[in-house]
This record gives sequence, structure tokens and C-alpha cells, in this order.
Amino acid sequence: MRSPRVAREGTLAEFVPILVGNLVPLVGVLALDWRPETLVTLYMLEFAFGLLLAGLKALFAAKPPREDREDATITVTDRNLVYKQGNVELPGPLPPVYPRNVPFVFALIGTGLWMGAFLGMPLLRAAPLVNPVADPTVLLGVIALIVGQSVDTWRDYFRDGRYEHVSPYVVVETPARQVLFLAFAFIAIPVAAVGGDGAVFGALVAAKLLFDWSAFRTQHGDGGQLSDWLSGPDAATGDSDPPHVPDSEPSTVVRTHRKAAVAHALGETLIRRTPLYVPMGVVGWIVAGGLLFDGEAQGWLLAGVLMVVLIALATVARVFESVITVDAMEYRRHGTYLVAYDTRLDAVQWSAPVTTIYGSELVTDRFADRYYGTRTFSVTMGSGDDGAERTLGPVAEPERLVGAFELPIVRTDFDPIDRRFVVAAVGGGPLVAAIMASLAVADPEWIILLLFAFPFPAYMLYGVWAQAYPDD
Repeated sequence: MRSPRVAREGTLAEFVPILVGNLVPLVGVLALDWRPETLVTLYMLEFAFGLLLAGLKALFAAKPPREDREDATITVTDRNLVYKQGNVELPGPLPPVYPRNVPFVFALIGTGLWMGAFLGMPLLRAAPLVNPVADPTVLLGVIALIVGQSVDTWRDYFRDGRYEHVSPYVVVETPARQVLFLAFAFIAIPVAAVGGDGAVFGALVAAKLLFDWSAFRTQHGDGGQLSDWLSGPDAATGDSDPPHVPDSEPSTVVRTHRKAAVAHALGETLIRRTPLYVPMGVVGWIVAGGLLFDGEAQGWLLAGVLMVVLIALATVARVFESVITVDAMEYRRHGTYLVAYDTRLDAVQWSAPVTTIYGSELVTDRFADRYYGTRTFSVTMGSGDDGAERTLGPVAEPERLVGAFELPIVRTDFDPIDRRFVVAAVGGGPLVAAIMASLAVADPEWIILLLFAFPFPAYMLYGVWAQAYPDD
């Protein structure tokens, strides 16, 4: 167990690598006749690297974020994994990784992709980016900016233990909000013809340096108003009190069913999340195919393949989040307490006296439970600010769980589903696909509209399927 280190404020000397990295582009502007789009190329590449670096840093952030993140740019409020306790120790000098930070990383990557599509690509024709490999001086500027960020990250975040004092939310909010500078940079390109290159260069370099300085102060806990805005409304928080666990050995242990957990996560993601990714993929396809690949036939194909890969990765990431939230759980009876324990992380997730469980019901609308013979329960425990709704399961021993934790459940068997709705939903899928295909063949211009509308028939069929489950 690593001992926590005291957070310290950054010094001006520690900002030098970042400062030097920003001065290299300035030399290019003054001495090498760089154009505005050259400078934007550098900042765009640095921003992309900064997103990747922030994603890496967020995995190690040791402080939990506050639940109140109303003004957040990165939204993960619907991710149960955010509340996961425990970490995974890594070999070597690296600190432990916190699974609860994974949703922030995925959300940051998704936000970066969409920000790049909507802010960057539409202006590539007006101001094409410069190939840094073709120009050694530009490549030197890229390397200088990247090295500046990397040195500060290694020295302050990892070596000096800054990761012990920040939450993942703070880590990802700063680069997400810095994208506004990138938007300003792109807007400044058309203005260059009116205001003159010198004014544009000065504004770009000054704004970039100001944002980097504010971000540096944010990371070191010594910020002003701009720094506070960059870090977002959620500063690093203290660790919450660990769940209470009696000293006695558990008298009952009921484990979750891994296959049922995976099947449920896969089904929920494919039905409820993936349809929403399709229209977003269409937008990316249009932008990438028409602008990035110049509208060529091969470019449209490459853009389509890229979007399919991104949708598949987003689906896999969402399934991964859902699975690791519950698949290794054990529900233990310690005296009068119900203790939820994650065997993979070797950490207690939460606990509550059995006597505080005053509401529970069998979850009847999970197909995976019916297929594997498992059961999932929704329970309410505690009261007031200490009250919480929890989900127990899926478990293969429902009667044992109900008896051990005195759940007020009368029966654990399901009523049969209404097969008429199942037939309607399953049969409706090919029918909808045939209608959409016929419209696309009759008029290829319908394809884009049909893909945008894809979530509507998907959710309609899911609504029909949901009617098959009896209301217990």
C-alpha cells in the first residue's frame, strides 16, 4: 500500500517545459513565415495528444468525484461503474488503476471524436491542415509541444503523486473545456484575411499560452477564475467512509452468475444504446467521407468502415462497463448485515443492515434471467439521506438469497411471457428491414434519412417485445 503524499503547488520553473513548447511555434511564426493553418495544425495535434494523455491520467486518479456534476462537459451520470470501490495494482512503479474511472475515459474519447468532427473537419477545406512530416520545422514544433506536456505529466502527476489528490472528473474536464480554444483557432483562420496574419498569430499564441497556464494552475490546485472554470465545478473530494463490515465470518455467500450478467449487458447495449450510435455514425461518415477523404469513392468506403469500427468499439466499451460492474459480485451475510463484495477488486462495495431492507421486488423483464434460470432483485434499504436503491443479481440461487437476507419476496418464479408480443417483435424486425431496403433501392437518396431514423423502428420493436413480460 502506497502512502499518500501531500499535494503541493506548482512553481513557475515547473511550467518551463510547457512554456518552451509554446515558444517554438512563436519562433516559427516570426522567423519561418508559418501560416495560420500551420499553427492550428500544431495545436490540433497537441490537443489530440492531450486527450489521450488525459485519458491515461484519469485511470490513476485516486479521489472519487462528487455525485453532483450538473455543469459537466463530460457526462457519466448513467454509468453505475462510476460508484465502484477498489483498484487494481499494477506491476512496477505505476500506481493502481481505478475501474470507476473507466467511464470517464470512454466519455472523454467519445467527446473528443465528436468535437473533432463538428469543430475541425467542416473547416478543413477552407483551411487544409499542414503535413508536419513534410516540414521538419513543423515537426519540431509538434515534438516540442508533446514533450512539454509529457514532462509535466511524468514529473508532477506520477512522480510527485498528484494523482492521489485529484478525481477523474477534474482530469478529463480540463482538456474537454480547452476545446473552446481549438474552436477559436478555427474561427480565426477566415478572419486572417481581414485582420492580418500578425493579429491572428498573436491572438492564437497568447490565448494558447493563457489556457496552458490556467490548466497548469488547475492541475496544481492554485487557480483563478479561468482555472476554476477549466477544472469544472467539481474539485477533488475526500474519500468517503468505508462501508461497515462486522468482524464475524460470513454465514452465507451468494455469487452473481457471470454468463447471465454478460448476456444482459450485451442485450441492453445492443437494444438501447447501439441504435443511438447509428445516426451519429452517419454524421461522422458524411463529414469524413465528404471532407476528410474529398468525396472520392474509395474515401466514402474507408469512412464507412471507420464509422462501423467506431460503433463496434463504442458498443464493446459499454458492454465492458456493464459487465465488470456486477459479474464478480458476492452478497455476504455478516451477522445482521448484507455486504456486497467484489471478488475481482477484493473490495467491499456497500453494506446495510438487513433490517433496513423495506422494499424488494423480482425484476421480471430480463431475458437473460429467463434463459439462464437466474434471478435479479431490486431492493430499497435505509431511509432519508442514507436510503438507496440497489440491484442484487443476477444470481443462480434466488431462494437462498431471499432466505439469507430476509427479503420480503413471496415467490421467485416467473409468469410465462406472452408469446404473441414475442412473435410480433421478432417478425416485425425482418418486415421493417424489408421496407427500409425497398425504399433505399427505389431511391438511394433515402439511405441517409433511413439511417438517421433507425432508432425509431428499433425502439418501437423493443417496446413491443417489452409488452411480452408480465407485470408482476
